[in-house]
Amino acid sequence: MNKVMNIVLLLACIVVIILGKSHWESRATNYEGSAGATEVSSAGVKDKGDNKNQNSEGMNELASNLPTELTKAIENGELPVKVEAVGSAATSEEAVGWPAVLQENLDNTYGDGVFELTVKSFGDKTSDEVVQEITASNVDVLLLEPFLLKNNGIIRIEDSLEITTNLINKYKKVNEDVTIMLQPSNPLYDATYYPLQIEDLESFASDHDYIYLDHWEAWPALDDEKMNEYLTDKSEPNEMGHNIWAQYLTSYFTGN
Repeated sequence: MNKVMNIVLLLACIVVIILGKSHWESRATNYEGSAGATEVSSAGVKDKGDNKNQNSEGMNELASNLPTELTKAIENGELPVKVEAVGSAATSEEAVGWPAVLQENLDNTYGDGVFELTVKSFGDKTSDEVVQEITASNVDVLLLEPFLLKNNGIIRIEDSLEITTNLINKYKKVNEDVTIMLQPSNPLYDATYYPLQIEDLESFASDHDYIYLDHWEAWPALDDEKMNEYLTDKSEPNEMGHNIWAQYLTSYFTGN
């Protein structure tokens, strides 16, 4: 009888050992599975971080020509960057004008809502008329075409540049950190004195550390009759002229 009992006890011990081993292996397998899931999750987070860095690098490349304060605003999502284009009839409010084309190009490149461009066009008025009536806006960028073509033969270049300073100061009183970008109006074919005034404007921009956007580089040469193909009979840009102007500015704002 004792012999039978011993055999039963031995069998019971063997069963307990087998069941215990099976339970432990099951727990070990579950643990390894959990560790594997954690590694996959971590890899996924890392991928998102890489994408974010790539997006940031891409945005930095697009904004590489812009001053630091504007690139930081874009990086930090302080949007939109508000740009106000101020100028003569050449700074047109029409749908084919360079400001509208520039806005469309910036939206296509950066996405909607990164840049917001408004326009103040003063037709045939000279700068001394404009400075008296303009109301400065609170914007991040003043993109100014300082009316030199309309001033030509009416206001001396020295006085034009002084009025330009007064106009800029109006904007600085509203936002002392406003970025100033100066650009000439459209070029003219075979002009004599007007190009010299534009050279003075470029020197003025350099002396005051203003950004100077020389879109004349994109137009035909001043002594090339082809220039007239880009202008109306009023010596203002036609649709082709606005487009060539807009493409130059687009290249600047998108790092090309």
